[in-house]
Amino acid sequence: MATDNSLLGDLETAIQGGSSERRSEMLRRVTDLYVAAAPQISEQKAAVFDDVFAHLMKEIEQKALLELSERMAAVANAPERLIRRLAEDDAIEVSGPVLARSGRLGEADLLAIARTKSQAHLEVIAGRTEIGESITAVLVQRGDMKVARKVAANAGARFSEASLRNLVDRANNDADLAAAVARRRELPPVMFRNLVARATDAVRERLLQTAQPGAAQAINRILSDISRSVEAASVRKRDYAAAKRAAVEMQRQGTIVPASVLEFATALKTEEMVVTLSLLTGVSIEVIDRFVDETDDDPMLILCKAIDLDWNTTVAVLAARLGVPKLREARSEEANKKFRKLTNYSAQRVLRFWQARDKLQAS
Repeated sequence: MATDNSLLGDLETAIQGGSSERRSEMLRRVTDLYVAAAPQISEQKAAVFDDVFAHLMKEIEQKALLELSERMAAVANAPERLIRRLAEDDAIEVSGPVLARSGRLGEADLLAIARTKSQAHLEVIAGRTEIGESITAVLVQRGDMKVARKVAANAGARFSEASLRNLVDRANNDADLAAAVARRRELPPVMFRNLVARATDAVRERLLQTAQPGAAQAINRILSDISRSVEAASVRKRDYAAAKRAAVEMQRQGTIVPASVLEFATALKTEEMVVTLSLLTGVSIEVIDRFVDETDDDPMLILCKAIDLDWNTTVAVLAARLGVPKLREARSEEANKKFRKLTNYSAQRVLRFWQARDKLQAS
């Protein structure tokens, strides 16, 4: 009883005006008490401790906060406001332990931190035992390559299809990320193929070195298919001579207009469509020809958005470059989301870059 009274007296003194050292010492004593009694502490009592910790943490040295974070990170029923306060600290030395291990942080807490804090905070979150789709989406979008590699290698992380696609896109030139993404069981076969198809030679070599026997065979099959496709494409190189002559006549008649793009795309006249897009955008035929053979739709989406083509025309262009009258529903929906998100301003900035590059190469 005397000890309890002594603690209460010291606590009151520390809260009312004790020095930083006195507060730090009091904080350690209260932490000792809480950790020792944690299994018997109810949520109501935890809230009372929360208030005590809040008072003691004012104007306290960082070393004491670091020690508090380390000790409270593993306490299952640690005071919730205390854990949030520690997790939101800008110093990763303080926030790191609770971000990595505390089960008291909810999805909303982790999302807020992932959206606003440093790359160091994101990297720690990426290593948590379990991470939901909404959090991994932010980590993949905001995180640097270290964060992307760590979350991709985390077996306890769950990813949406969009996040997996984002990781595949980022893995083109990064062997470590590509290897981590390739090992994910939920990666759809089509994304695995895209990962291999778009990777650099160095990344492909790493994938083969780290893959299980079955996966290595799949990679080799994909590489063989790509090789045959490249050979076939070189044989079937598009000839734009006739389309250029037709375009000259259309220019004379003033009929090179956006509606012409839809007409040619619907008729699967790829050469005419490319020449018309070239005239409307100011980007060379050679560059747009390469866009037609790209594995993703982004370059063509940017071209269409930059000259303000509507979605019906744009989706017809995307289908025509694949030589089909209509895109699969899933691919069409995915492209439409990108198209709606893309602004005219952003698309026109990219367009001006392509135009300037064309002029530079021509000179």
